[in-house]
Amino acid sequence: MKHQLTGCLLLVAVSAITAPAKAADRYEDDSAARAVLECHARYAQTYATIRPIFQASDIAIGAKAHCIEQMREFERHVREDASGSGKAVWMMPAVADRYLGGFHDYVYAYTVDQYVKAVAAATAH
Repeated sequence: MKHQLTGCLLLVAVSAITAPAKAADRYEDDSAARAVLECHARYAQTYATIRPIFQASDIAIGAKAHCIEQMREFERHVREDASGSGKAVWMMPAVADRYLGGFHDYVYAYTVDQYVKAVAAATAH
């Protein structure tokens, strides 16, 4: 049982760390998404250099709270009409919800990845 749990934890960690590399292209042309990711990366890098003792998941949760304004702007952007009129897209909320859910998952994995890399770089010296 102990080995199965260790294997599951390892799989989750590897998935979280490799997810950013696989999905990076999806969001790079979206300025609102980039603002969220840049905020999360700055938060992760700051805590990695100041106090690299936190769990990466704690950093991802803290970054979510710290970057809430950027996330709200991204969510507004996703729900905005493609015509740019600023009207909410009410006809397909399930699609927007799935897209936003995927982005939230990606941002979490991205933040974990940024923190782990920054801690490794800070402690390598």
